[in-house]
Order: sequence, then C-alpha cells, then structure tokens
Amino acid sequence: MFAKHRVGISIAITRHYFEAGFWFQPSPTEDFNFLERISRANTTMVISPYITYYVMETRLASSSVEYPR
Repeated sequence: MFAKHRVGISIAITRHYFEAGFWFQPSPTEDFNFLERISRANTTMVISPYITYYVMETRLASSSVEYPR
C-alpha cells in the first residue's frame, strides 16, 4: 500500500490516536514510519490515490490533465 521513500503525507488525526502515541518522530523517513506504526497497530487509515497539494512548487508537466475521481 505504501513504501519507504515513496510516500509523503498531509495528515489529519483524531485526538484519540495522538493520545495513544501516534505522533511524528522526526527522521528521513518520518512519513513512512508514521504510516507503518499505524498499519502495524491494525488501526483504521485512509490513503487517497489523488495528489491534493504540491511541495516546493512542483507541478505536473501539463496542467490541463484531468484525472478521474
């Protein structure tokens, strides 16, 4: 579902998960590590297949491309 160095996240988390210890621990693979901890705990998470924001002004080659939802 996700792989090290191949995932980046924008996150929304409920207080329950935060209080249960699911918070970021800074590292070169912090996004992957966070998702891996949630996955191993058999908790619920949703991973969207859509790009919803860009980092550092990255853009698609063609801004006219339409992606089905």
